[in-house]
Amino acid sequence: MPILLKFQKDYADEFDVYGFEVITEEKWEQYKQVFKHTEYPQEYYFGTNEFVEFENEKDVLDNVVVIEITESQAELLRQLFGKTHSKRIDFGFVPFSYMDERLPDAVYEQIFGKDEDDK
Repeated sequence: MPILLKFQKDYADEFDVYGFEVITEEKWEQYKQVFKHTEYPQEYYFGTNEFVEFENEKDVLDNVVVIEITESQAELLRQLFGKTHSKRIDFGFVPFSYMDERLPDAVYEQIFGKDEDDK
Protein backbone atom coordinates (compact mmCIF):
# COMPACT_ATOMS: atom_id res chain seq x y z
CA MET A 1 0.00 0.00 0.00
CA PRO A 2 1.39 3.44 -0.90
CA ILE A 3 2.25 5.93 1.82
CA LEU A 4 1.78 9.68 1.67
CA LEU A 5 4.65 11.15 3.67
CA LYS A 6 3.89 14.77 4.60
CA PHE A 7 6.56 17.12 5.94
CA GLN A 8 6.01 20.40 7.75
CA LYS A 9 8.52 22.35 9.83
CA ASP A 10 8.65 25.91 11.09
CA TYR A 11 11.42 28.11 9.72
CA ALA A 12 12.71 30.68 12.21
CA ASP A 13 9.20 31.56 13.40
CA GLU A 14 8.63 33.21 10.02
CA PHE A 15 6.87 30.57 7.92
CA ASP A 16 6.32 26.85 7.59
CA VAL A 17 8.14 24.70 5.07
CA TYR A 18 5.92 22.04 3.46
CA GLY A 19 6.29 19.08 1.19
CA PHE A 20 5.04 15.60 0.50
CA GLU A 21 6.19 12.42 -1.16
CA VAL A 22 4.38 9.23 -2.12
CA ILE A 23 6.50 6.22 -1.24
CA THR A 24 6.22 2.48 -0.69
CA GLU A 25 6.10 0.85 2.72
CA GLU A 26 9.59 -0.53 2.02
CA LYS A 27 10.90 2.98 1.34
CA TRP A 28 9.32 4.22 4.60
CA GLU A 29 11.14 1.47 6.50
CA GLN A 30 14.38 2.51 4.79
CA TYR A 31 13.80 6.16 5.66
CA LYS A 32 13.32 5.24 9.33
CA GLN A 33 16.68 3.46 9.25
CA VAL A 34 18.26 6.53 7.65
CA PHE A 35 16.82 8.74 10.43
CA LYS A 36 18.19 6.33 13.02
CA HIS A 37 21.72 6.23 11.55
CA THR A 38 22.08 9.93 10.71
CA GLU A 39 24.60 11.92 12.72
CA TYR A 40 22.82 14.93 14.21
CA PRO A 41 22.46 17.88 14.16
CA GLN A 42 21.91 18.17 10.39
CA GLU A 43 20.92 21.15 8.27
CA TYR A 44 19.01 20.81 4.98
CA TYR A 45 18.90 23.91 2.79
CA PHE A 46 15.91 24.93 0.69
CA GLY A 47 17.09 28.40 -0.27
CA THR A 48 20.25 30.47 -0.41
CA ASN A 49 20.45 30.90 3.35
CA GLU A 50 17.30 29.13 4.54
CA PHE A 51 17.44 25.68 6.06
CA VAL A 52 15.70 23.36 8.45
CA GLU A 53 17.74 21.73 11.17
CA PHE A 54 17.11 18.41 12.83
CA GLU A 55 18.58 17.89 16.30
CA ASN A 56 17.85 14.16 16.50
CA GLU A 57 15.72 11.33 15.12
CA LYS A 58 12.73 12.39 17.23
CA ASP A 59 12.94 15.89 15.77
CA VAL A 60 12.69 14.40 12.28
CA LEU A 61 9.73 12.18 13.15
CA ASP A 62 7.90 15.01 14.94
CA ASN A 63 7.73 16.85 11.60
CA VAL A 64 6.36 13.94 9.56
CA VAL A 65 2.83 12.69 9.08
CA VAL A 66 2.48 9.21 7.57
CA ILE A 67 -0.80 8.38 5.84
CA GLU A 68 -1.58 5.09 4.10
CA ILE A 69 -3.35 5.80 0.83
CA THR A 70 -4.95 3.66 -1.85
CA GLU A 71 -3.42 2.88 -5.23
CA SER A 72 -6.05 5.10 -6.88
CA GLN A 73 -5.16 8.01 -4.59
CA ALA A 74 -1.47 7.51 -5.39
CA GLU A 75 -2.33 7.46 -9.11
CA LEU A 76 -4.21 10.75 -8.78
CA LEU A 77 -1.22 12.33 -7.02
CA ARG A 78 1.05 10.95 -9.76
CA GLN A 79 -1.13 12.59 -12.41
CA LEU A 80 -1.09 15.91 -10.56
CA PHE A 81 2.48 15.99 -9.19
CA GLY A 82 4.41 13.19 -10.89
CA LYS A 83 7.69 13.90 -12.62
CA THR A 84 8.02 13.40 -16.35
CA HIS A 85 11.65 12.27 -15.98
CA SER A 86 11.24 9.81 -13.08
CA LYS A 87 8.71 7.76 -11.15
CA ARG A 88 8.86 10.08 -8.13
CA ILE A 89 5.70 11.66 -6.81
CA ASP A 90 6.55 14.62 -4.62
CA PHE A 91 5.96 18.31 -4.18
CA GLY A 92 7.59 21.05 -2.15
CA PHE A 93 10.51 20.52 0.20
CA VAL A 94 11.06 16.95 1.40
CA PRO A 95 14.54 16.59 2.94
CA PHE A 96 14.17 12.84 3.53
CA SER A 97 14.73 12.03 -0.12
CA TYR A 98 18.38 13.08 0.16
CA MET A 99 19.22 12.44 3.80
CA ASP A 100 20.80 9.14 2.77
CA GLU A 101 23.48 11.00 0.79
CA ARG A 102 25.28 11.86 4.04
CA LEU A 103 25.42 8.30 5.35
CA PRO A 104 28.71 6.42 5.43
CA ASP A 105 28.90 3.92 2.56
CA ALA A 106 28.75 0.89 4.86
CA VAL A 107 25.55 2.13 6.53
CA TYR A 108 24.04 3.02 3.15
CA GLU A 109 24.73 -0.48 1.86
CA GLN A 110 23.28 -2.02 5.01
CA ILE A 111 20.00 -0.14 4.48
CA PHE A 112 19.68 -0.10 0.68
CA GLY A 113 21.96 -2.86 -0.55
CA LYS A 114 25.06 -2.48 -2.68
CA ASP A 115 23.51 -0.70 -5.66
CA GLU A 116 25.43 2.58 -5.65
CA ASP A 117 23.34 3.91 -8.57
CA ASP A 118 20.60 4.77 -6.07
CA LYS A 119 22.88 6.93 -3.91
